[in-house]
Amino acid sequence: MGPGARPLASGISMTGLAAAGMAAVALTVASATALAREATSTGPGFEGLEEIVVTAQRREESLQQTPIAVSAFTTSTLEAIGARDFMAISGYTPNVNLSPVSGQNGSVLYIRGIGSGDPSTAMDPKVGLYVDGVYVARNTGSVFELDLERIEVLRGPQGTLWGKNTTGGSINVITARPRGEFGFTQDLGVGEHGHLRARSVLDLPSADLESLGTLSTRLSYIKTQSDGWARRTNAEVPGPRRLGELDSDSFRFAADWRATENLNVQYAFDHIQRDGTARQDQLIGAVPGLGVSAYASRRDRVERFELDDVGDDELDVDGHSLIASWQLGELTLKSITGYRDTGLFYDADLDGTPTQYPATLLSTLQPYTGGLYNVVGERTHEQFSQEFQAIGSSGRLDYVLGLYYFDEDGMESTVGALYYYTYRLFTDMSKTFTIENQSRAAYGQLAWTPPVLDDRLRLILGARYTDDDKDVHKTNHQGRPADMRGEESWSKFSPAATAEFAVSEDVNVYLRIAQGYNAGVFNVRSPAASFNQPADEETLTSYELGMKSEWWERRLRLNVATFFSQYEDMQQFPYVAGQSIAVNVGDTDLWGAEIEAIARPIEPLTLGLSCGWLDYEINEFAYGGIDVAGQARVAMTPEYNASAFIEYAVPLADLGRLTLRLDGIYKDEASFDSLSWRDTTADDYALLNARITLSEISFDPANVSVSLWGRNLTDEDYQIFAVDFGDFETGTFGDPRTIGVDVRVSF
Repeated sequence: MGPGARPLASGISMTGLAAAGMAAVALTVASATALAREATSTGPGFEGLEEIVVTAQRREESLQQTPIAVSAFTTSTLEAIGARDFMAISGYTPNVNLSPVSGQNGSVLYIRGIGSGDPSTAMDPKVGLYVDGVYVARNTGSVFELDLERIEVLRGPQGTLWGKNTTGGSINVITARPRGEFGFTQDLGVGEHGHLRARSVLDLPSADLESLGTLSTRLSYIKTQSDGWARRTNAEVPGPRRLGELDSDSFRFAADWRATENLNVQYAFDHIQRDGTARQDQLIGAVPGLGVSAYASRRDRVERFELDDVGDDELDVDGHSLIASWQLGELTLKSITGYRDTGLFYDADLDGTPTQYPATLLSTLQPYTGGLYNVVGERTHEQFSQEFQAIGSSGRLDYVLGLYYFDEDGMESTVGALYYYTYRLFTDMSKTFTIENQSRAAYGQLAWTPPVLDDRLRLILGARYTDDDKDVHKTNHQGRPADMRGEESWSKFSPAATAEFAVSEDVNVYLRIAQGYNAGVFNVRSPAASFNQPADEETLTSYELGMKSEWWERRLRLNVATFFSQYEDMQQFPYVAGQSIAVNVGDTDLWGAEIEAIARPIEPLTLGLSCGWLDYEINEFAYGGIDVAGQARVAMTPEYNASAFIEYAVPLADLGRLTLRLDGIYKDEASFDSLSWRDTTADDYALLNARITLSEISFDPANVSVSLWGRNLTDEDYQIFAVDFGDFETGTFGDPRTIGVDVRVSF
């Protein structure tokens, strides 16, 4: 059992809690059943739950017919939870943990205990992030706001159809496309802590290009501002008094060109600019004698800081995508071209204290007085990808064939990062390196319905061959000129197989075996002695058994998945001497279960519940020639997580439609570091959110909606991230209680 398995303070065992959770599921289902039976005479207008279409297998198909553990969030669902970006779905998806890293412009993505918390340009993520089918290679710059239509979360390795760096799964962000008719929507939201969000969306009517077909366009603009909820009290340091300030502008242009009946071309451009002060970390642990005991061991959220520096974050992202689809009978030929350019400058006081010490920078050999751990850095990233697909059907056979090419250039520079050791020595952590990555792949998937068992059986086989090249050049180490080079190539064959059986028209069960792969990682933060010794590639093999079902005339949807995953050479990034390094863990096993249920027993009422359970065992972990498997952990892996909601919507005569929604999120305790001598585990927490919406208010020709919302209504102190720098540990806390109002006007 993993370290998370322990008795609660009250004496209630985690096993008992799990049993209680399963009982809650059973009670929900039973209640929904009874209500559904009572509601059979609701009327012909009551059609049950909405059908959801996803593209998890690179073609459109019903969520319930997709033999993969998928959570889908439609436009209405995203609005109901008040999602501002894809990070908001974290608490509502079983065994998925998403959070921002230090600052406001990077993300930590974990699915089923697999992910990476290091935003470095050299560290490959383990959860693939896609925007309209285009892979976003780096976590830096991945916290963005777009004009969304749907978000799909695929849990488990997706190496066949979605490529490398998807050992944990993938998150597919699907943006809204032009409607081809005039429409305008204006959203305005205000709330506590200076929260402001304005969203403008303009759809233009299709333009007739005569012999060249028709052209539809859509423009969107999102403005987000926040004052942050923490204040800086050190008047001796110039700069803003509020921490976590944010000023964000997101612009997107989308165009659909219908050249002929069978040829469609989609283009999209997005520009994101985010400026503000860094989201403040706080010191939550330090060794005795460090001189900062007054600021250490603060496990509750701190809202006032005496800083020795006020950091700035500046992010610019430009993205282009071009998707061409050519329909030839039952065959669709598709080209997906993507380009993204990201630039980030950051400056932060990572320890959250005013503590300063004299030091000598190795780069200049000059005296310098700096903070306990302050860092100034820059990351740039440029990527290009090209994918060709052939998607079609022939009799009982459905197929997806593809070719993929990816090219990436990145640079990372860190200047003047000072780290305090027990013996009052400083290390200049300055470094600069560039990285070039190339990846090529060929893949295919065949789905066959054999002429047996009344066509209830479907067999799916897939495979992908990937070839990766990495070239790293380090030009500065500890402030001194360096010339360290590393070149390495990796290749991998990743298979997958699925058997799906339709028990009935509304109940499907499946067994899936799939493999994921991540290429090796260079230790860009290490000296020459270990620079050319990258961590080896990692491979994950997952066995998944699941059921997707709908009951009582689509009034209840119940999806269940259980899995067992075997990790070979798992890559982990523990912090040693203030810097994370890439190491390979020996064999590691992970297993768990997931439940997603949604019920509409009567037309006005919708109930939802999701639960996740996850455990692991590290069989082998040798570090520095020492077996540390007993103290090692899998980061960002709460043993239990759950969410539930209740929503009630009724018409109010001529006043519109009133919707009341209450939802809760629970996450068990979780560690943020795989290897640490000090405890980096955050306590469990529960959040309560609410939203009251009056929609469909008619002011001809406009429709108006007004929402009153509250997040973290109980003002829970909860930790979302932590880093152990050796002699001290910093933590990042979630937002306090926030209340606001949203208004929407649409034409």
